[in-house]
Amino acid sequence: MAAGLRQLPNLITTARILMVPVVIWLILKGMVAEAFWVFLFAGFSDGLDGWIAKRFDARTELGAWLDPIADKLLIAGTFIALGWQNLVPVWLVMLVASRDVLIMGAVMLGQTMGQPFAIAPSRASKINTAAQIGLALMVMAMAAAMLPGHGPTDERHWRTVTELLMLVVAATTLTSGAGYLGRWLSHARTHDHEPRDDADGRPPS
Repeated sequence: MAAGLRQLPNLITTARILMVPVVIWLILKGMVAEAFWVFLFAGFSDGLDGWIAKRFDARTELGAWLDPIADKLLIAGTFIALGWQNLVPVWLVMLVASRDVLIMGAVMLGQTMGQPFAIAPSRASKINTAAQIGLALMVMAMAAAMLPGHGPTDERHWRTVTELLMLVVAATTLTSGAGYLGRWLSHARTHDHEPRDDADGRPPS
């Protein structure tokens, strides 16, 4: 396989990371319609790089690390910006951001302790990511008056849909976060029973 094709998913993922500050800046500047399209393109690129990696067997170790980091930066950054603009409630922003901090903290702690922890997404995590993306798009579309209908009835309808999506995001965030926490604790317990490098359990100097 050509080296360029093998690195293409990583280039797309890197481009998604670079889109994160653009989305945040547009939201904070009140350019929500523009932020909607950039965010939509970034979400599309997430599926595209995964499809290319699987279709052409272009998976790399770098890509395995970059892809979830890009997703978390995009979603957490977008939710924080939307929360700053009072477009989503603060409690939901804290919930979404706390889950990502929990996951990345577990990964970093595992690496520090010499116990690498895989962050392969679970089914609950995939549902959670889809719900978060859908909610962010819905909120931005509402703020930019991009949804069909303009009367009070239409507004109440879309607001109800948004509130239901918020509940789905909250439930799946808690479920997937608890799942990752359980996997990490099980992983830590397994490694705690492995032989230590010395008597007091500290790595050799």
